[in-house]
Amino acid sequence: MKRKNLLFLITLLICLCCSLPALALDIDAEAYMLVDMKTGQVITGQNADEIKYPASITKVMTAYLVLTHVDDLSKEVTSPKNFKNVGESSAGILPNETHTYMELLYALLIRSANDAAQVLAIDVAGSEKKFVELMNETAKQLGMKNTHFTNPHGLHNEEHYTTASDLIILAQAALKIDTFRDIVSKDKVALLWNGKKITFTSTNKLYGNYEGVKGIKTGTTTPAGACLLALCERDGVEMLAVMLKAKELYEDMPKLLDYGFDNFRHEVVFEGGELIANLPVIDGKLDNVDIFVKGSVEVLLHKDMETAVYTVDLPPALTAPVQKGDVVGTLTVKDSFHNEFELDLIAGETIELHTFSLIFRQVFECILGIFSRTPAAAILN
Repeated sequence: MKRKNLLFLITLLICLCCSLPALALDIDAEAYMLVDMKTGQVITGQNADEIKYPASITKVMTAYLVLTHVDDLSKEVTSPKNFKNVGESSAGILPNETHTYMELLYALLIRSANDAAQVLAIDVAGSEKKFVELMNETAKQLGMKNTHFTNPHGLHNEEHYTTASDLIILAQAALKIDTFRDIVSKDKVALLWNGKKITFTSTNKLYGNYEGVKGIKTGTTTPAGACLLALCERDGVEMLAVMLKAKELYEDMPKLLDYGFDNFRHEVVFEGGELIANLPVIDGKLDNVDIFVKGSVEVLLHKDMETAVYTVDLPPALTAPVQKGDVVGTLTVKDSFHNEFELDLIAGETIELHTFSLIFRQVFECILGIFSRTPAAAILN
């Protein structure tokens, strides 16, 4: 019988699989999405792939490009002599005005200054037009399939659009940059601006009204409505959420975040090196070998699940020689969303071939072979 036919499935259920309860959230927004930041698992969403206007959430892309193209954020940037402030939300930047990249990033992400977006775009790419081209190229590279930018600040344009799911992709990329995380985590920042002490205050009203807020960007225009890309943390769990064209943004965003925090948790399944089984070894100098899990996996579980569910796929026995670290099977872990994660199962030690056992088996098989080939009549004579 072939080895694959000897494989058996050992199923170890630590708990019964539970089905997730139906999401009953009263959210009045045209599109939203909630994601577990660490695993990237989408927990819930609505109209996440519908085209919407991002308003000033656009500035996340602007900041991302600055942070991936500029090495020294203490370097000074001077606005062009013919600089024309686009208006609306502004830091009041004038022509020939000089600031550091970091100062402009604070103005961009905390004050939500459109003029800071313009100055940064011109400096990084040479012009706003070229910067917009870079924005769209980067969107494609990140996998933002339904996004198109026409400016670096987010003021309304019919051809300037995105989706909730694309904004999550952008946020995940930007949040990998420590400087970005640090800036957007502040609800206010005090600095010298043209030699004067000023304070930029975030337009994100979750600050001071919701536990664990860590950013990241608001956006509001009449066509876009009230929009918010939010990151919050509780007990080591980060939830990333986006809400577009919400009627009651600061009532509904907490509902969405609470759903994530109240119903889900992380669990590390097998820290690595854990004993999972002991298998017999055929023709080995030792009769058995311990089997261990290689690596670990962290999964997102609904809080109704006591722990994760996993299955073990191993043969009933191994044949010597066996080398320590040999992959001999797999362990498959399932999370609450039916995602599967595979870990290797490895031999815990080297088991050498038992020479006498091998010779005896070969002789025995040879004798069996002789008798199987010898006609019965010849044996009787």
